[in-house]
Parts: sequence; C-alpha cells; structure tokens
Amino acid sequence: MCTLIMIDRILPDFPVVAAANRDEFYLRPSAPPQVLCSNPWIIGPRDEQAGGTWIGVAGGRLLAGLTNRKHEEGWDPSRRSRGEVTLRALRAGSVEGALDEVGSIPPGRYNGFNFFCADSSGAGVVVYQSGTITRRLEPGIHVVTTNGVDNMFEAKTLRIRAILGDPASIRSHEDAFERLECALRDHDGEQLLDRVCIHGEGYGTRSATLIAIHATDPARSHYLHVEGRACETPWKDVSCLIRSAPMEIRAGEMS
Repeated sequence: MCTLIMIDRILPDFPVVAAANRDEFYLRPSAPPQVLCSNPWIIGPRDEQAGGTWIGVAGGRLLAGLTNRKHEEGWDPSRRSRGEVTLRALRAGSVEGALDEVGSIPPGRYNGFNFFCADSSGAGVVVYQSGTITRRLEPGIHVVTTNGVDNMFEAKTLRIRAILGDPASIRSHEDAFERLECALRDHDGEQLLDRVCIHGEGYGTRSATLIAIHATDPARSHYLHVEGRACETPWKDVSCLIRSAPMEIRAGEMS
C-alpha cells in the first residue's frame, strides 16, 4: 500500500477516520475486506499471495496499516511479507501494544516499512528499516506514504493536506469522507508514482478504503471499500464487518 491518510482525534464522535489507496502489481492476487481472525476479531482485505493485510481493524476499535518504504537499501525478496506485521499489531489490541509489538521486531526480518496505528486514545507510527523508530502523534491530519510519515518535502503529502484543508473545518465523518475521497482520486504529479491514484501498465492503484471508527460504539462505525480505483469504481459499504464484532470484544475484552 502506498498512501494512508488519517484524520486523528479531530471529530469527537469519530476519533479515527482513515483513507487508503493500495498500489500493487496487477497480477498479485488479493481479496476484499473480510473477517481475517475471529479471536481477536480482525477485519480487512487480504493479500492472497502471502496471507497478510495492508490495513485492518481489530475489535471495532484499533486501526492499523502500513506502507512500504521507497528507495531502501538492502532490499531482499526472500524476507517475510510485510503484510503479516499488520496482523501482529492488530492482535495486540491497543495502540500501546501495537507500537510495542512492531517496535520490537529485529532488523532484517522484513524489508522496510512505515507502520501506523490509531484508536480513540491516540495514534503512533513505527519506521522500520535498518532499525526501528517509534513515535506517538499529536491529533491532526497525518499522511503516510512510501516516502515516510508527514513528509513535508513530498509533493504528494502537500497536495493531500491542501485537498483536506484545515482540520478544524471538518464537521462530520461524512464531510471527512468527501474530502478523503477527493484526495484518493488525485492524479496530479509529474511522475506516475508521485500521484495518489496511479494508472500504470502492470502496476497501479488496486483498491481504496474509507474507515470511520466511532468513539464508543462499533455498531455506528463506517467502512467503505472499492476493488479498483476510487476515481472510476463505486464504493461498497462493508460496515457490517465492523458492526458485527462480538459484544464481549466491543466491551473491550480482546484476548
């Protein structure tokens, strides 16, 4: 996945609002959002080649996702799939647990990635390459791409932030979704991979995601997904996946 956008703790009722475009080779098989694990309750799309995921939600409360890192040294195709990192983090059940889990991964096990997680209590990132850097984030808009986290020297990040506008002006999750959808459809950028929505030969944007997690009740959360590009494919509402989390998990008894 190459672009992850977070509106973090701006809306009191929806402290976690996220959008993502997954960019990948067209021949790599994947499946739409589904229940990935029943205990703990984890939902998200699935990489059918390696079995992991690039974005998911655990217990109707914790969101986690990652992007690859660009221009990394020492890339090794024999290393484990980074999609399993997201599942490891989601099984931890909380932001603190997820950051500890990912931050403790020894160097060399995976190729480089930027990891992000959030729930109603806060958000954080782990940058993994030759080692790990873990950082908690302040409330606001955060953009994670292959070039890093909130990279203000990256044109893509600056365009996304300009499209979303002032965080204080976002009034509802519907308003947030409208702005995020515009960002996911962005085709500006001199080079193909500088664009948010990529139309390439053999490689490009494969799917898009919008998630809004309610502060107290997963039954009021929202999850929209597109198999394809958001600029040309209708959204499918898969909110039932979040809303069907077992009651004991909603109450905070993730194991």
